[in-house]
Amino acid sequence: MHISAVALPCGAPNRLLVSFLSTESQLGARLRYTPHAFPTLGTIALKKGIALLVIAAAVLAGLLVTPTGAAPNPLTCEGYPQARVFVDSQSWWRATPGMSGTDFGHVHAGACIPERETLSANTQLDVRIMLHDNPGQLEMFEVVYHGADYETDVEFPQTPPFTCPNPGTCERWLQVPIDLSLFNHSGLQELRFRAFVDTPNSNVMIASLDWQVYIENGATRMNQTRLAFPRGKGWYSGSGYCEAGYMSAPLPKVPLSGVWSPRLRMVNHGALDDLPVTGYSVRLDPDFHAEPMNEGTVLRDGPGEFPEQDVPIDTTLLPDGPHRLFLRADCDDPRGSTNSGVLVVSFTTANGSTPTASDTPTSTPSPTLGADSDADGVPDVTDNCPSWPNPTQDLPHWLVPLNDPDCDGFSWAVETSAGTNPVLHCGLDAWPADINNDSFADITDVSAVTGSFGVSVPPAPVRQNVAPDPVDAFVDITDISRLTGLFGQACAP
Repeated sequence: MHISAVALPCGAPNRLLVSFLSTESQLGARLRYTPHAFPTLGTIALKKGIALLVIAAAVLAGLLVTPTGAAPNPLTCEGYPQARVFVDSQSWWRATPGMSGTDFGHVHAGACIPERETLSANTQLDVRIMLHDNPGQLEMFEVVYHGADYETDVEFPQTPPFTCPNPGTCERWLQVPIDLSLFNHSGLQELRFRAFVDTPNSNVMIASLDWQVYIENGATRMNQTRLAFPRGKGWYSGSGYCEAGYMSAPLPKVPLSGVWSPRLRMVNHGALDDLPVTGYSVRLDPDFHAEPMNEGTVLRDGPGEFPEQDVPIDTTLLPDGPHRLFLRADCDDPRGSTNSGVLVVSFTTANGSTPTASDTPTSTPSPTLGADSDADGVPDVTDNCPSWPNPTQDLPHWLVPLNDPDCDGFSWAVETSAGTNPVLHCGLDAWPADINNDSFADITDVSAVTGSFGVSVPPAPVRQNVAPDPVDAFVDITDISRLTGLFGQACAP
């Protein structure tokens, strides 16, 4: 089904006519709205097979709004009836470095979305459209209701079209009604936002946001399971889609603390006309509209695809408060430009400024945000071993506990107690399992500990008390078992 509704210019009379055009297809019928005198604003009922499609004319006619009139905050997502998080999809079309292609900047489509929340009544979404250094004009915004066996498009033409001085950044807010009768099923269903921009060279660029929500509308239950995770997609004529995906559903709607490990991917969209992914970038808190540009903290950046994987982020290194996780997939076009699909997920951190008191220090000192202490090319904020160079992020063979920055298998607290260096993986007094400093855990190390068996610390050396975590000030079977568990291993696997 295809539905289009005309948004009247500000100040225009609230009038609407429904003209009906039906073309039955595998997915549904096609409906179109055109302006006409409408004496009283109310509801419009349209025949949809044997069901009635009920849409509020007042909402459809009055789409252009400002966020100040609404009680909920459309940026912080406070005040909505469901838990929501602000998510932004962006389409970029830029000249590829070293090439002479066209450059049409960005188009954004974002909103506070109730992703994976349950909707049992019609609701409204406050959608922000942005143009940045974009000489085109936004002609159409579209909402797609998508399920396992159906797809219904609802179009909101922008009359007049939305334009912005170039260079420059402009925004427009739309109040978009969500009608639960347009979902053919209950259960996990999908909504898609699409913002269409006509470019000066007669092409089209589209910013698309795909996300999922649980629907309870009395219809038969059938979940939408294909690619059921939030995706930010950029589309350009002749290039197809380029997309970035956030796979750790649901999105974070409560403050985060400690290590957060969202699962991300930037791979080929999958259609025959989609260009391959030629590069990716994962960043924290960039602002590409700022002067000068703020490129944020680069967490991952490289050529080719970014296959599905976790990206650990130590939120204790971030100030408490709002932040943005930025994902971008780049698809180079042979015409000399790059089509990019961007997904920006807002999140909040709340670790507190006062550490919890304990008898044994258990936290690692916080390095500077953006620093790379071990020079392995992975910033400390996402490096799983910030004090041991592992550019591929492969871990040693043994279990790595929390607060073990050098990944030698012993926490900061244990190493501090034992007198070893908690940020040195190998070397003199670096690895607690290596009592004699020969880089191996072997019989000489075990023999040294058994020689103090049953003795408290002191008089037994603190160097031999390496278990449990935190340590117990006693050399016993736990210490011997800890070393024998590493027997035959080298500190540099």
